[in-house]
Amino acid sequence: MDHTVHVADLIRWYTGDEYSSVYARMARNIRPELKVEDAALVMVKTRRDIGASIDCSWSRPDTYPTWGDVYMEVFCEKGYMIIDAFRSNVTVVKSGSPLYYFYYGSDADRSMIESFIEVVEKDEEPLATGTDGRQALEVALAAYRSAKTGETVKIPLSE
Repeated sequence: MDHTVHVADLIRWYTGDEYSSVYARMARNIRPELKVEDAALVMVKTRRDIGASIDCSWSRPDTYPTWGDVYMEVFCEKGYMIIDAFRSNVTVVKSGSPLYYFYYGSDADRSMIESFIEVVEKDEEPLATGTDGRQALEVALAAYRSAKTGETVKIPLSE
């Protein structure tokens, strides 16, 4: 659920479309100390028949430069786009040496929290609404249901 809601929200924002179905497979096999699933692939479809997959697995090593990442590849009718939202590091690879990461840039989490505080203090409309959060949560809940039943789950769940 942790990563799924964020990427589902981004997909909904990029497509301007609502979801129609979710299919998911989940497992606990990457980090044995966790008591919840840590590997999952969620396949979604929107009402306009746009398909997408969300790999929400905790597959990054502890030495990865950020605790999480959002890496999206978008295939469109007229082109292809790569979005690496947290790419604030330089990767150094030398022959015979280990891989090194050097961080630079802003702190996206801090910016998000500062924006939230400003919205509350100024009584402004947030960039993401409660409806946005609900729609993303519905994808995550449908993914759990799908993984349990092995079937595609239709959205909205309340219908």
